[in-house]
Amino acid sequence: MLNTENISSGFDVELHLGARWLRTALSIIIAERSADLPFEPTIISVQIIDEGGWDLRVRLAILGNVNASVSLNATGDALVLNTDNPLLPIETVSLPPFGALAGPPQLRKVMGDDDHESALALLLNINIRASAQDVDPLPSGTHLDRGNPASLSPYLPNGQHLALGISSTTFQRFANHIWHDSLRNEDGRHLILDDGERRGFWKRVDVDLNDERIRFQVKGEADIDNGFLDFFIDADINFTLTLTPVLTDDGRLKFETSTDLNIDTGLMGDFLAFLTGGLLAFPLMAISGGLLNPLTLGIGAVVALEVAENVVGDVVLREVIGEADDAEIIRSRQQTCHEGLIKLASPPPPEEDSAISVGPLDAIPSDITLITDREPELYTRYLSVNANFTELAMSGNGFGVAGSSSAGEKIIPHPVEINEVIYEEDELQGITYQRLATTTRKYLTVAEMESRLAEGSINLPVRLRMADTDSDYQLPEGKLATLCLYPQRIRRVDTVITHFEFPGPHVLSVADCVRLQNAGVLYLRGLQLIEPRDGTTPYFRSRPDASPDNNLESLPEF
Repeated sequence: MLNTENISSGFDVELHLGARWLRTALSIIIAERSADLPFEPTIISVQIIDEGGWDLRVRLAILGNVNASVSLNATGDALVLNTDNPLLPIETVSLPPFGALAGPPQLRKVMGDDDHESALALLLNINIRASAQDVDPLPSGTHLDRGNPASLSPYLPNGQHLALGISSTTFQRFANHIWHDSLRNEDGRHLILDDGERRGFWKRVDVDLNDERIRFQVKGEADIDNGFLDFFIDADINFTLTLTPVLTDDGRLKFETSTDLNIDTGLMGDFLAFLTGGLLAFPLMAISGGLLNPLTLGIGAVVALEVAENVVGDVVLREVIGEADDAEIIRSRQQTCHEGLIKLASPPPPEEDSAISVGPLDAIPSDITLITDREPELYTRYLSVNANFTELAMSGNGFGVAGSSSAGEKIIPHPVEINEVIYEEDELQGITYQRLATTTRKYLTVAEMESRLAEGSINLPVRLRMADTDSDYQLPEGKLATLCLYPQRIRRVDTVITHFEFPGPHVLSVADCVRLQNAGVLYLRGLQLIEPRDGTTPYFRSRPDASPDNNLESLPEF
């Protein structure tokens, strides 16, 4: 059972990885590396030990007991495993980005007791302005010194694989960060402004925890200028942001987030309440900005925050996304055409000075990528240890989650384009893809293309939406990127369009375009695929609009 009193190191976040988590990780590594070894080792057991400078004792079939040490590399973004067996090479395991940190994490070993497992503990300090609200913030790039590894206590409950703890002092530091960062004007004052005009000032940010929720309260005072009444109706503002943690059925952690705003105008409040309407925007925009957007959702709306992962290049990035109680995704990812491929477009994050930071939430681990396995031509495969949280605890001492671990996989395609379309006697055989910005090519048959897209995350039938110009773009998961094409010329037989020519030039029959679009291999941008109910031949047509200039029928013929 989680005991939040044992979150004792003084660091912002503690992540305890037990022997069972390490066994999952080592099993993934050994399975991938076994092809390079003269044997195929099987892990029988893993123990965390404190003997002779070693951290782990791994019992392997064939090799028997192997002692291992675990340390952080110089930059603090990877674990380094070394063993006393020369047949096993040194292994480096990249750590996920735990949000923005104030410095490299520290790694310490903590031995268990009657109620807790032994563990390797990662100790993290978040990049927040943590100093007290009654003092000036430290200069940019410098941080409050905090955390003492010697104060670390065993925290991982017996039987669990990993546990994470955030102490109550971390949330107070988080409140201090809101005060110093989100509520501070460029001139250093904590003013509530309306079009640059002073309308009040902020007083303080408080936080408290109990066994159900985390609550931030932002307090201020607004000026209500109404002539002769001005002297006694300054309004006290109380903005409350409440985070309620919830474990989902699939072992993920979400935070249900609600907001509440109270403006107390004293004895004349009821009579003059309408005067305060214009003040509603100020605390909400200053605290929540574009992330929660309560002005759009309405005061009191519930938003579920979740740490999500996406891959940009070869880096696994993490972000906090929100889902409103009407199922609208706040940072929604929409399928869209971008640079000739279907991508997921996310609206840009809110400006730093207009949104509440979610640093502590972003530091909660979900999946930790261990191995990047590249197929050079078309995709990269990421092997990870996934966290499946089953236990949650909250109290005035802090917040924590614990759970089991399992092997996971994420496959992200490379950006590609068509190099060659291959037909034999009017029958499409396959397509040769070329990875963008390289000379790397790979030929896939039609069946192979369809198989790869069936395993991906493109939603069929493909539905696209226009993306914001400043959106972030990522390729959906899968072993093959989906091409987004528009024909430059057409071929007819009598009045029927039979073939399209795409830039390259590459020619595909309309029948093959229908088949490939239905499989998610490609998408003809701006055209509608019509499949008549009477079973007659499917065809493409231009989307109805008021302009004849973009009609498919008006394209030149070849």
